[in-house]
Amino acid sequence: MEYTVSIVPISGLKQSEEVDNNNVTSLIEAIAKDDYWTTPISVENGTGLLMDGNHRLQAALALNLHSIPCIKLSYSDKRVNVRYWDSSDLVDVESIRQSIQRGKLLPYKTTKHVFSPPLPFVSIPLQLLRVKF
Repeated sequence: MEYTVSIVPISGLKQSEEVDNNNVTSLIEAIAKDDYWTTPISVENGTGLLMDGNHRLQAALALNLHSIPCIKLSYSDKRVNVRYWDSSDLVDVESIRQSIQRGKLLPYKTTKHVFSPPLPFVSIPLQLLRVKF
């Protein structure tokens, strides 16, 4: 089963975890140097909650992008497996949603998302992602 990549306005996305600023800086430099966006961000369909890609979202904001490639998925999708980084326990997705609704991000590296099959790569010029539509 293939994934569908959509170009989504950043304004509709919700960060879910704190980030490491050094990682964000490295991503900003790598993405700017390449001048292409290559890794879509996985987002919960309907809520805009980031499943994976919090560092990339921050890099996109720093690069003044208006939109980014996303793959909209549901946590009930059999291709999505989410666990805690420090254990093999399944994550209570509803607790994540409630935390974000209260304005509280999860700590850095709380959840680990595994997608089967792996998410695809894309090649989208940054100039197209800076255009408002």
